[in-house]
Amino acid sequence: MRWRPCPIPLRDDAAFHDQEKDAPMTTKGNEGQSALVTGASGGIGLELARILAANRFSLVLLARSRGKLEDLARELRAQHGTKVTIVPADLSEPGAAQAVFDSLTDAGVQIDLLVNNAGLLLEGRFGVIGLDEQLQLLQVNIVALTALSLSQTLSCLAVDRESDDDRAQSGIFAGSLVGWLSI
Repeated sequence: MRWRPCPIPLRDDAAFHDQEKDAPMTTKGNEGQSALVTGASGGIGLELARILAANRFSLVLLARSRGKLEDLARELRAQHGTKVTIVPADLSEPGAAQAVFDSLTDAGVQIDLLVNNAGLLLEGRFGVIGLDEQLQLLQVNIVALTALSLSQTLSCLAVDRESDDDRAQSGIFAGSLVGWLSI
């Protein structure tokens, strides 16, 4: 198994795809690969899902909102013919990340690219925000991220030991606090 950074193109226009032979991620080279995108119902996660679909990845979309995931899945299937699996799950629930990964493994879904994008931000003074909210933030931003990343790593190591599959496994850790900053 080779671990490598995964350069995702941030554009999805015809001029970019005309140069695809020079790009490490292309619309032709990703067929048969799958990506799990957390926080896929909006913002950065939604846009990364669109880019990955345009680049021929099969997708597993994870977020709390089933309706938004279903809408996005319909869009990606219609526009790109993408195979999409939706996983409505709340990563703030203890054990949710491991349960998601276990169910994907049991279903035979191998994740080639893990996009850890789900995250929470609390506003206010530390002493005013309740303990339950603080623990929920830690569950999503630290525990779930770590559980998914470790599960993906261990899965890749197991596949690498059991086969001659040398496809690189990748991870992206995304998120933005910029929208929450006052200027």
